[in-house]
Parts: sequence; C-alpha cells; structure tokens
Amino acid sequence: MSLVGETGTGKTTIVKEIAAALEIPFLLVPCDSGLDFNELLCSLHLVNGNTVSHEGPLVTFMQRPSVILLDEVNALDPGKFVLLFQLLDLGTIFVKEANKTYTKHPEARLFLAANPPTASYSVSQVSAALMNKVFCIDVPPFTESEVRQLLGKRYPDLSEKLSGQIVRFYLEVRRLCSEGNLRCQYSIRNIHYFVLRYRKSRNALQAMKSSFLDGILMTDDREAQAACSKLALTIFGKLPL
Repeated sequence: MSLVGETGTGKTTIVKEIAAALEIPFLLVPCDSGLDFNELLCSLHLVNGNTVSHEGPLVTFMQRPSVILLDEVNALDPGKFVLLFQLLDLGTIFVKEANKTYTKHPEARLFLAANPPTASYSVSQVSAALMNKVFCIDVPPFTESEVRQLLGKRYPDLSEKLSGQIVRFYLEVRRLCSEGNLRCQYSIRNIHYFVLRYRKSRNALQAMKSSFLDGILMTDDREAQAACSKLALTIFGKLPL
C-alpha cells in the first residue's frame, strides 16, 4: 500500500497506528538519496579474519509479522526500485552479499509513503511501474476547519487573534506554493514549531521567523523568499529579519 500526501498530513502516524492495532513491530525507513539500501539488507563484518554477513533491519523485519514503512520513497535512488519490485512481485529479496534469498512472512506488511512531486518538495515522480504494484491512497492536506480545530484543541492558550493569523498564513503560503509553483513548503509541523517557539519567547514575529522563514530565506529561490516574506509582513507586521 502507498500513501501519497504532503508533509505533516499523518502518513507515518497512520501506519504506526496500524502496527499498534495489530500489536506487531514497526520499522520506519526514511528514504533519501544518501540512503545505503544495501545496509538495510545486509552488513558485512570481519571476524577472525573472515567476512561474516549479518541480516539488515529490513530483512529481519520482513521475515516475521511486522509493519514496514519506506517513507518518502520517491526520494530514493531509482536504481534501488528493482529490489522493491522483487519484494512486491515475488515476496522475496536476493541479497548478493549473503548469497541468499529471503522470503517475506505472510503477515509482514509493507507500506510506501511519498510526497507529491511538486516544486515545493523537489522530489521526483514515483516510478509508475512501482506504483502499479501497490494500492495507492491519497492523504489530503488539512483544511482550514481542521487547522482551527487542531489549534483550539491542542493549544487552548493561544489567543483567538494569533490563532487566526497562523491559520491565515498557513492557507496563504499553501496557495502561493501551489499557484506560483514555488520551491517552499509549509505544513502542519511548522505550526507546531511556531507554537513551541512562541511559548518560550512570547514573540509571535520571532517565532514565525525561526519556525518557517529562516528555512525559506536560506534557499536560492528569490521569488519564494520575496513572496513569503511579504505575506508574513502583511499578516504579522514587521519582522525582525
């Protein structure tokens, strides 16, 4: 099964809850271009002058009842997809270093999570061949009503004015990124970061800067910098940049 949705929409939480409900172990594999996929399968060690292979975490988990999540799989080196094809098609993985084929347990469940392939995330489209082998579920972003409910329930100490500013900024940045195809993103996680920083400083402008704008201002996308800074100024007032 594959879950496709923006950062912070609960993809990882959904899969964790499935593992908890089934009462079986959960393995999270954050994928990125620097991930050494082979280490997930096998590691080699020198013992008394001999090379000995040890099962990697993916191989260990797939041989027993478990839930495995490959997170942000579209950031993975496409060259590694052949191993996923083998696992999805045959339920097996051949590990060259161990010269052994491992078989997936019938109750080992494999999930893939991916961000949408937009300029905001700078990730590629997930291989169509790979996605055709799994059941895909779109995880939608939070609506305005859901963000307001989250703030009110989780952070009841925030003023109505500040909550309104946060919600407005969240929605407007999302709109800017979508309509302008800007290379920046603003998820529900940034709201959590903002509140944590605001509670320490009680300075909404500084909290906004450190929870979101610092990341944008370090990019080389001048259009994104200008658009998001202007938006923050409009909603929150003068920022201490």
